[in-house]
Amino acid sequence: RTDGCTSFALLPEATADGHAYVGQNWDWIPAVADALVVTEVHPDDGPGHLGITEAGIVGAKMGVNEHGIGLAVNGVVTPDDGESPFQKPFHVRCREVLSAERYDKALEPLVATPHACSANFVVGHGDGEAIDIEAAPNRVGYLHPDDGVLTHSNHFRNDGFRSRMERQLPDSLYRARRLHRLLDDPPDGATAEDIAAALGDHFGRPASICRHVDETAHRHERTQTDVSVVADLTERSLRVASGPPCESSYRTYRLE
Repeated sequence: RTDGCTSFALLPEATADGHAYVGQNWDWIPAVADALVVTEVHPDDGPGHLGITEAGIVGAKMGVNEHGIGLAVNGVVTPDDGESPFQKPFHVRCREVLSAERYDKALEPLVATPHACSANFVVGHGDGEAIDIEAAPNRVGYLHPDDGVLTHSNHFRNDGFRSRMERQLPDSLYRARRLHRLLDDPPDGATAEDIAAALGDHFGRPASICRHVDETAHRHERTQTDVSVVADLTERSLRVASGPPCESSYRTYRLE
């Protein structure tokens, strides 16, 4: 099974503080939660960034860099995955996004070359831009915010992709739409508390935005939210909750 994951971007017009955000709940096997780390990277030849990754994996799956470029990801699958394995790896592309100094250069690693595997990327900028990129080995599609809110889960929304991920994860059909509605609902824009409440939502539990282990599932198919991440692209910080966010508080990390 692919990971779950429900991701989002919020532009300044949709937030109470006028900041731009990207973030997500990252869902996968429970054992991975203990292997996740927050990294702060300051290379000699590029911008510094904060990120979340599994120990031993290059780059970061989600994070923010010093230029206000932020990244969140979702797992998606097509039958073409693995047919062209000698392409740039997924994790290297993520690292290149967070190593970019300009927004166009952050998008380039995701759209300029064929992919070995399918993936969804939410790329935001602190100046108030966000684009969702749905990528398969032989096709790329794009989604843009609606009234400053953009959400995604684990099925393709652009036409033409050879995938019906909702057959494997039917909850994907409601998680992104529900998160969009929750984030768009506050009349004066979403606050940090609103974002945390939305990521802790339990509609459809255990197959909810805040995902919990389904004890009725086969042990190899049991997943949960391993980490909840909110990247403030305006102030270059990460708020991170380990495990399902309903069970832990968010800790803030700032890029120094």
